[in-house]
Amino acid sequence: MEMINVYSAWLGKILQDGIIIDETLFEQIGNIIFLNEKGIELSLLVQSKCTTITLDYIKGVIFSDIVLLETFSIINEIDLQEVEKIISEYIHESKIRYPWKFDNILYNKYFNKNYGSREKLEKEDVISLLESTPQGIYQRGEIIVGEFGVLHSEQKRNISYYKKMYLWHCSNPGCNKFHSVEVDINLRNKSIVIRNIKDVINERGYELKGSEKQYEKYFADFNSYDIFFTGQIHLFLGECFDEYEIRILFKELLINNQENLRNKFAACNKRLKGSAEEIASRLSKSECMHLILCLNDIKILNTLEKLIDEGHIIIPPTEKRETIFYDSGSANMYKNLVLQGSKFGIRVVNSRGSQDGLIKLEELVKTLYSSEEEIEDLNWKLGNIVSTNDEIKGYDNFYNSIVNEEIEDILRRIILSEITRTKQAFKYLKFGNFNLYGNHKPQDAMLEKIMWKLGFDIFSFQDEIKIFWDRYFKFYEECRNHEKYDERAREAIRSRSINFFVSLEDFLQRSLVFMCWTLLSDHYSNTRFKFCYEESKSIVYETLSNCNTCIEMGLTFDADAKDTLYPLIQGFNILAMHCQELVDKANEYLKEKNELPTDHDKGIESYPFLHKCLFLDLESKYKDKIVFELKKVTNEFTDINTCYIRNSTSHRREKDEFPDKDTLIKFCDNLKHIISHIETMGIYPLAYIGKRTTTDAYQREYREMVNYKGEVIKISSLKNKAYNSPSFYDIQILVPLFKLHASDNCIRFYLKEMSRYTNMKKDFPKRHI
Repeated sequence: MEMINVYSAWLGKILQDGIIIDETLFEQIGNIIFLNEKGIELSLLVQSKCTTITLDYIKGVIFSDIVLLETFSIINEIDLQEVEKIISEYIHESKIRYPWKFDNILYNKYFNKNYGSREKLEKEDVISLLESTPQGIYQRGEIIVGEFGVLHSEQKRNISYYKKMYLWHCSNPGCNKFHSVEVDINLRNKSIVIRNIKDVINERGYELKGSEKQYEKYFADFNSYDIFFTGQIHLFLGECFDEYEIRILFKELLINNQENLRNKFAACNKRLKGSAEEIASRLSKSECMHLILCLNDIKILNTLEKLIDEGHIIIPPTEKRETIFYDSGSANMYKNLVLQGSKFGIRVVNSRGSQDGLIKLEELVKTLYSSEEEIEDLNWKLGNIVSTNDEIKGYDNFYNSIVNEEIEDILRRIILSEITRTKQAFKYLKFGNFNLYGNHKPQDAMLEKIMWKLGFDIFSFQDEIKIFWDRYFKFYEECRNHEKYDERAREAIRSRSINFFVSLEDFLQRSLVFMCWTLLSDHYSNTRFKFCYEESKSIVYETLSNCNTCIEMGLTFDADAKDTLYPLIQGFNILAMHCQELVDKANEYLKEKNELPTDHDKGIESYPFLHKCLFLDLESKYKDKIVFELKKVTNEFTDINTCYIRNSTSHRREKDEFPDKDTLIKFCDNLKHIISHIETMGIYPLAYIGKRTTTDAYQREYREMVNYKGEVIKISSLKNKAYNSPSFYDIQILVPLFKLHASDNCIRFYLKEMSRYTNMKKDFPKRHI
């Protein structure tokens, strides 16, 4: 009896969540409902108050409202499988819509239709907005609806739709709020029925059995707080993975769950027949996700992490994938728990808890070391067993360690020192791809994975800079190790030289692109202080090719950023000259009033971004410093004969044209000094990661940011509100070369590596000016 009640409630909420285009849905469902004596009495009384509305329509409305459903007690007198069939038919015919929240499809459509700053859409606009868009995915209990109608999932979830969707950004560039709009169709007949039902119930003295909040048992099985709650998995998959990646995930899940998954969609349609690869190739992202979520979260996340570890889904070293929104339909205690992904795997974190990692680490240790003997073993591993037992009690030694020691060292001693403890830690972490033997250095790989999953941010630095220095040292060692440069020595040096100068060109290209982007862009209105090399490569061609200096020198830059060594070296000097020319044209680059925040001239903080390029908004001392450093790059690379060395070592030359050992060693030493200086100034877009945060007596916070060489820059949490800089905890680019007005910090940018994930975030936010 109870299960039928619960199942009816799930189906009713599925109806309530949908945007019903065709109201005949209520009549079709009402036609197969048979009320008990009290239900018949009440329904006839309701119909007497709204005579133009059919009895079947009234019964269908009752079914779609959980409170009315309980009050009328009709659940034993309806064919629920037939209700599923009716809902599926209406979904297939788009007569009931569940909005697809992902891929900015509705956001872009709203922008293109220029609906403006509305709070609610009219019926015609709702239909137009949703037309030709995918069906969204919504789930109550085990019933999950989407592109294939009504299916059944292995896992109960509460995926809901609350009629308000985030669809627009306002034209004010100073407003970062994502605005919502109500997307629903007001069914007049339904409203009349519900109003009259409640009137009849009040007149007859019937008691409505509570509010929807009393029926949470219908929608969730959460008996206790779970710090690994995965209820936001639908948002994680939809927001953080594109169609190609979701297809890969679906294919792998189908291969490994043939019977379970195929049984779910056996009767759907002919497109779901054939091999896993054939089926996946035919399905859209929304279709794949509907079928994927028929499986339980653990299967899905284990498979997803395996695909990441094996490189089938590529997440760059500096990227952290996370959702923007939360599903407010989840129980309050869980709504701040979100899923995040990186190259280290998938984890659940509290979006508001900066101590999340320490809390989980403490719970893990208490799980692994619970008995007196195990606690004694824990203290032994932490190195503080003493003769007097009174000096160490319980976990005191562990608490002292996590305050004073590196977390990596603690984990190595108390978990990774034993394979049994390591496996127990995997079990505690609930899901993931824990392959003890699949890595060259399994302990290092497991350490990073465990730390990430506990909640500690683990980032890798960019691969390009590591490759550059690796090739530099190999080239340098090859030049140094040969006493005589005979043909065999020259052959070995040439081999190293080719790869090294390829990396040097890449280093200079990235530096030149970054400097052009930094100095010549409007970061406040356009870039939002987010640098992506791949997206910015064309800026050198667009800004420098038509410069007077460039034309006079007869240089051109490649639109695809495939420039050779000489134009790259000269490019820094050309950029410096271009910046100097801009000063005389500053007024031409001033922003119009509608391009400024509405409060730009109010408050105690000055708004520093009045021009369309950052260089013109800097103080004179920093302008001079930038010009000097850019010219210095060109001069120094020219002085050490970089192009000559490249040409004489990378191509077939006569023996007497090949540089001697002293020349090459001196070149390498000078080059190392120049490159290191470029890195220190921030001319190269070098990634920095937060290492330590401190607070002084005046509650001022400071963060030590460290780069791949271990060099530290200290930044303050104080900033101009107009400057949308990265937080303390983001991986970011720091440029010590200059600072903004009224700021003690060097300028900072978000680092964005090109991936399928970042490509999904392009052209966002959009603003009508």
